[in-house]
Amino acid sequence: MKNKLREVLSVNNLKKSFILHNQNSFELPVFYNISFSLSKGECLVLSGSSGTGKSTLLRSIYGNYLTHLGEINIYHNQSWINLVGAPPHLILDVRKQTLGYVSQFLRVIPRISTLDLVAEPLLSRGETEVNSINRAKDILKKLAIPENLWNLPPATFSGGEQQRVNIAITFVRDFPILLLDEPTASLDTKNKQAVIDLIKNAKDKGTAIIGIFHDQSVRDSVGTTIFNIEEAKKAA
Repeated sequence: MKNKLREVLSVNNLKKSFILHNQNSFELPVFYNISFSLSKGECLVLSGSSGTGKSTLLRSIYGNYLTHLGEINIYHNQSWINLVGAPPHLILDVRKQTLGYVSQFLRVIPRISTLDLVAEPLLSRGETEVNSINRAKDILKKLAIPENLWNLPPATFSGGEQQRVNIAITFVRDFPILLLDEPTASLDTKNKQAVIDLIKNAKDKGTAIIGIFHDQSVRDSVGTTIFNIEEAKKAA
């Protein structure tokens, strides 16, 4: 049984469907009766075949998708809040302070340098410019982004470089909870190991993680708990 004092997130009886308005408002169910909890230092791996709703579940927890039933309870600012139905300003505050998210896609403002992009999350929290830039440089080095690219916008980078910038923007800060959607999908073995090391370091510091890792070696390296969405549906 998990230590409730270390628990930082719980999902209870969550349901998500998509309404296809161009198909006479047909309701397409994605998942239902999804329940699990997450504790500090734990890496819960979402598993299941393609199309079972793994990425949709992450986006629902992050607040990108509205859910129909259930609860997403998160420990934020020393109290528990339910993100289902929470006002937008509260969801934004949770994203700023408590809940980090690495998606499969890099979305950035054109013409902003990579170094500024990675430093911005720290600056927005009131960190000094010197500290923000130094921490941004440190994580870019760890992720092997060449220094001659730091002053360039990442839109022209290779797919693997863009993904590493995407990871740097989130990992430059110490979020209590991280959501990782295939963070190593486009990386070679060396750069994949750098990301594994970042995830392990975050776990060691007590960060709670929910991740999708189709690479079995990555899953074995960082995962502590497996949650199979298909099995959860069958058990419901």
